[in-house]
Order: sequence, then structure tokens, then C-alpha cells
Amino acid sequence: MEQRVPDSVLVEQDVILSGDAVEDTTSDYIVALVVNRAVSSKAMSELEEFYVTGMGTSKSLDSTNNGATKKCFLWPGAQVHNCFTNRADSETSTSFTVSDLEDSLNGAHAHIIDGHPWCPMDRWFDNHYAIDSQSVSNTQILNYINSKKPYHTCGTNPMRGTGLSAIFDPSGLGIQMDTGTGLPNDCSTEELPSFLTATGGGNPACTVDTSKCGSLSLAVEV
Repeated sequence: MEQRVPDSVLVEQDVILSGDAVEDTTSDYIVALVVNRAVSSKAMSELEEFYVTGMGTSKSLDSTNNGATKKCFLWPGAQVHNCFTNRADSETSTSFTVSDLEDSLNGAHAHIIDGHPWCPMDRWFDNHYAIDSQSVSNTQILNYINSKKPYHTCGTNPMRGTGLSAIFDPSGLGIQMDTGTGLPNDCSTEELPSFLTATGGGNPACTVDTSKCGSLSLAVEV
């Protein structure tokens, strides 16, 4: 069997479930414990540097059992663990593997937002999770982005202000950064697009300046 959640989560839930039974269940509700995602062996080898060294998360699980390798990470201030599982390509029922999907995602990122951090046209970002914690080390995150240059985007938002909008982990998964992180160097040195300014007017979805994007005619082969 494959362990689905970190040991700390199992212990925590055991304490909760072993408490004295109460008749009042009005405060009971369902919560997420972990989010699981399949990744390739290549992505798995890069996740720890990205999440621990780069994003400042803690590694909450690192196990290999019955042909499956799993790593989990917990963001500062978060309660839900992000877990990643790698299995051999032969475990996939068709010829389209996890690696193929990651190549498609990262290929799109490379053509659309690499070198164009103000471009909001990468539709693969729609498959993402968000971090709302204000406990992250923004200095650590910005240093990592400026040195390692993972795919990322910048933007301006009435709630978040102007700063880092999203970052993509090695698997191609997007992370919405509601963390108050400032602008990476490549965003600071590029002029803010007019459609993102107060004087630009209109709905950004209708007035996107695609000159801020890479090639949008890319046909990704899968």
C-alpha cells in the first residue's frame, strides 16, 4: 500500500478522532489534509530544491514503497500538505505518460511567459493552487527566482497590489502567490503594460497587449 499523507497528519487525526465523543456535531466539518499530484522522475528530482530551498516550505514526507516515491511539502502558515507521487512509466495505462504532460505544460510556459513575465495569457495557469499565507520569506523567494529563473508571472491586483503573481514548479503546476511578494528583477526592469495600469482602462481580458507575450501560435504536440 502507498502512504497517502505524512505521519504528522496521521498523528494529528488520531488525536482528534480518539477524543471524548460529544453529541454536538454542529462544529464538525470536512477539511482537506493533502493535495496529491503525479509527477515524472525528472520533476521529482527537482521538487525539493524548488519547494524547500526556493519557496521555504518544510518537507513533511519522503518515502518509497512498492515502486512509488512520494514527497510532501508544507508552506509556512498553511495546513494542507502538497504531495507528489512518482511511479514508473509502465504504470500508465496508455502511451501518454506523466512526463508527456509535463513536457506539454513546460513547453507552453517556455514559449509564452519565459522572458515575458507580464504576459497573463498562459492558460495552463488555470490548473493551479493558491498560497494566501503572509508567513513566507519573500526575500528567499525573490532570491531564488532571480538566480534560478523558474517560470513566473507578475501582475497588479486591487487586493494584492503589484508584485509576483504566479510561479510554476518543476512539474509545470502553477501556484498563485497571494503572499505580498514583490517584483522579481525581470519584472522590475520591464515597463508595466498599459492594460494593467489605472489609466489603461477597460477589462484586461479584452485589452491584453500580446506584445508582452511569447509566441502564442505554438502548437504543442502530445
